[in-house]
Amino acid sequence: MPKLIYAIVGYLFISQNALLFAQSPIAEIIWGNTDVTEQALATRQAPDGSLYVAGMNASGSMGNYDITLTKLSSTGEILWSQYYGTPNNDYCADMEMDEQGNLYLVGTTENSLLDSDGIIIKVDANGNLLWQTNTPPSAVIESLSGVCLAPDGSIAVIGFKNDLNNANDCYVVKMDAMGNFLWEHTYGSDGNDVGYKIRYTPDGNYVFTADSDSFGRGTIDIYVAKIDTAGELLWEVVAGDDDYANGSKNIIVTNTGDYLISGESVVSSIAAFDLTLLKVSQAGSLLWYRQWGTPSSTEAGFGIAQLSDGSFVISGYSNAPDPNEPINGLLLHIDSLGNELGAQYFGNDEIDLLYHILPDNNGNYWLTGFQNQAGNGQYYVIHSPLPYYTGQTTNHITEKLSITAHYQQQQLLIKPSQAQTASLQLYNAQGNVVWSLPSAHYEPISYQFMLPSLPTATYFLSFTTTKQVYTMPIFVHIP
Repeated sequence: MPKLIYAIVGYLFISQNALLFAQSPIAEIIWGNTDVTEQALATRQAPDGSLYVAGMNASGSMGNYDITLTKLSSTGEILWSQYYGTPNNDYCADMEMDEQGNLYLVGTTENSLLDSDGIIIKVDANGNLLWQTNTPPSAVIESLSGVCLAPDGSIAVIGFKNDLNNANDCYVVKMDAMGNFLWEHTYGSDGNDVGYKIRYTPDGNYVFTADSDSFGRGTIDIYVAKIDTAGELLWEVVAGDDDYANGSKNIIVTNTGDYLISGESVVSSIAAFDLTLLKVSQAGSLLWYRQWGTPSSTEAGFGIAQLSDGSFVISGYSNAPDPNEPINGLLLHIDSLGNELGAQYFGNDEIDLLYHILPDNNGNYWLTGFQNQAGNGQYYVIHSPLPYYTGQTTNHITEKLSITAHYQQQQLLIKPSQAQTASLQLYNAQGNVVWSLPSAHYEPISYQFMLPSLPTATYFLSFTTTKQVYTMPIFVHIP
């Protein structure tokens, strides 16, 4: 099976719009006990508009940490809360909903041997427990962080499993709809490999994302792999910065069938993070890699959702409005190539983080995470519209390079501000390459290139050097 390793040596720091056009959320819901730690991890919406919020609580009714499920009305009122788990610590990580309205919660449970197993819980729409099981018995540690459902009702969960070298392997388990185990597989190599999220793909396979230091590049990398329905590896991709650590948090299948991954990358010796985004094709090729942030702030991306126009929204955290203050919850809107369309920040003067994003039925979004109050995290749910698009951006780029480009009579005219070796790619709004040129040397003079016949639309030109990708919109008009 193919394995592609990408060393990212330069970045586009995607434009950061401050709070010039900040808008208030539709609703901001905070609940919990300020004496203990609580957080919301995932959200699903019922057909009537009510909301299920999965999370965990440090002083639940089952034991120490408990897995929790809270139902909110469509306007945000708490209807009920349920607790699940064992007398030991139980930690929630993810939730999925089937077509019948049943919910599947996954995470980690401690056992009597003082190690841990993955835990999978199925409940009905009223929170009643249908079944609960752990990952198959073993003498090592297992933990789960993601779940997805296939059309036949089977369940795939992902996390990590300790190996005999006292490292971790990426770990996937498949079960039928009743919780009976079908198979389990591990992935990665000799280092630490930790799985995060897994998705069912339209071609009947699975794709997942993980962190890995198994591929000899000296840092933690983002690891993306595709497996078939029996768990056999089809391909794997490794990407990241050679100098610092990289981490993945989520993956989705886009409306073009490709895969978008969110995460974070360390970008300096003081351990500042930038939000990281990469897109991988169905065949396992890296299409693009982007980082978003400013030199003095710290950011990360968690939840992902796609809009009907092909753009994406990302939830996470950032302290870009004031890098001297704690992080705030972040809602970021990007186009199909990863360029910023708007950003919005939420929270108080303590730590706020948004793990999950869920579209509602009216073009708005439910954001789920935690807000620190008096030093402890509280359940935090926000209902928000898209961030405003300011139309004004400031790019933070590792090289001081600018490109001017426009379309004229089926010709593309470009002029770089300095001499560069670069390749050119022209993408449509769906992220497909419609024209490209291989790497060549360009002086700071004007160049003209004949384009193929293209429909009238806005396209995106990428000028890709060895250290950055510079992307700009190009409007093609055919009279």
